[in-house]
Amino acid sequence: MSLRFSIRLALKRILKVIAVAIPVAIGVGYIYEDAGERADRQRLPQIGQAIDLGGRTMNIFCSGEGSPAVIFDSGAGA
Repeated sequence: MSLRFSIRLALKRILKVIAVAIPVAIGVGYIYEDAGERADRQRLPQIGQAIDLGGRTMNIFCSGEGSPAVIFDSGAGA
């Protein structure tokens, strides 16, 4: 067996492993993320109501009455 043939065979095996490993990693990551989102929804129920704003959803929680209106807005991902 020549050195070129063995190198070529090793490269083919490596490429096959990569071709299988990438879709498997993507699938496992998707399943892990989906399971985490489901667990979070059960552990942390939504407070308030979701309002659709043209394709985006904003959660609003209103309480109290009278004036003046006080609005708390978190910013910068806080």
